[in-house]
Amino acid sequence: SLNILVLAQNDITSAAVRQLSSLDALRWLDLSRTKINASALEIIGHNLTRLEILDIAHVDITNDCLKSLLQLDRLHDLNVGSTEISNECSSVIRRLQKLDSLGVANTRISDDFLIGIQGLSRLERLYIGKTGITGRGLVHLKDLKTLRVLSVQSLKISNADLPNISQIGGLEELFLDGTAITDSGVLRLIESLSALKRIGLGETIVTQN
Repeated sequence: SLNILVLAQNDITSAAVRQLSSLDALRWLDLSRTKINASALEIIGHNLTRLEILDIAHVDITNDCLKSLLQLDRLHDLNVGSTEISNECSSVIRRLQKLDSLGVANTRISDDFLIGIQGLSRLERLYIGKTGITGRGLVHLKDLKTLRVLSVQSLKISNADLPNISQIGGLEELFLDGTAITDSGVLRLIESLSALKRIGLGETIVTQN
């Protein structure tokens, strides 16, 4: 039985997704950068209930569409980046209790979204770059004890906001590309995050020293 299906970056529509209904053993589905909409998510929610990984980034969906995903009780990896979702979708996402990876980069969310997902007790990877989230809002992540990977690329973050990141003690990978962090800030992070193994600093003013 087919377990993985990648249909990214093509002209797949919601009507075509209906033809996938019989693939009830599917575990991983990538529909990013396609022409699907809300009706496709209804089909997925009703028929592909064994899905564990779903990528629907860069598609035409909004907050209300995500309710269809609540039927996917095995879902642990969700990417809805570059869509029209906003803070209101957190009321749905926080009910997906098995999520260990969540991508919401380049969406209309802000600090309130982080408050809304605080109950995701298994979350290990979170991608929130290019959103309205601020450095001050990162304080809401401190209770996500399982968080290991955090991407805050191109957020309005400076050295003054680093204490909020330092409280996420289990971080192993941190991507700060495109932020206003400086050399001294990087050193403080390295000192405070003992588990840190990888740090991204592209497009910053950090120097080789």
